[in-house]
Amino acid sequence: MIKTRSLDISGSWPKTPTRVIAMDSCYSGCMAPTTLPKLRPHEAFVHVVYEHRWFAVAAGSWERYAKQSSSNEDWAGVTSVVPGIGVMIRDSLLLHSRNLLEFYAAESPKSTDIKVTDFDLPSPEAAGCLSAKFKNSISVHLFHLTAWRDVTYRELHSASPQGDSRARPQWDFETCRLVSRLFDCLDKTAGIPGRWQTPFVRLNSASRALKDNPAAIWPAELAEAADISEFLRSLGL
Repeated sequence: MIKTRSLDISGSWPKTPTRVIAMDSCYSGCMAPTTLPKLRPHEAFVHVVYEHRWFAVAAGSWERYAKQSSSNEDWAGVTSVVPGIGVMIRDSLLLHSRNLLEFYAAESPKSTDIKVTDFDLPSPEAAGCLSAKFKNSISVHLFHLTAWRDVTYRELHSASPQGDSRARPQWDFETCRLVSRLFDCLDKTAGIPGRWQTPFVRLNSASRALKDNPAAIWPAELAEAADISEFLRSLGL
């Protein structure tokens, strides 16, 4: 148990309150860092499906309605219903992309991170370069309010150790490349023989179909957590 008390040494209201913390002798042992267990692969796959599904939806929406090459007719029709929808689609796409970068990259994970290696599959070779190029940029320009968002600040501090990884890509062009490379990672993962090949092949086919056609029907066996669990059980996973 931790006991705390505030002391006013001067006898008046202190300018800087002083706090004395008394600790039981067991405190250091009680607060020692512990490694939390990972999800079992069949539990983790439910969340892998979720990320790929909505990544595919966002990628297809970006191609059709948001990127610069979208037709004026499509753009006018969509923005008349949802103003600023291009930013919403892009942000959703980058959010799911970042999660998949972490999933595929062979970086040292936290024990609670879900990684492709949890399924006895190797990290795709391209994933590390992709993560190095995009992960921090997405974090800076989407996930955090930070001085690095300011273009003048980035120019002034470009020579710092963090400068290179804080650049803001030209999203209208780089996003298409990122989507293509992430689908390549899924392709390579689905092409590896083993116990988890069938689930990843099914996920790859469903994700590509949904990206190319918003009316594509998502497979029932990948729809809800219970459906996915039953599908994996039928495969002995």
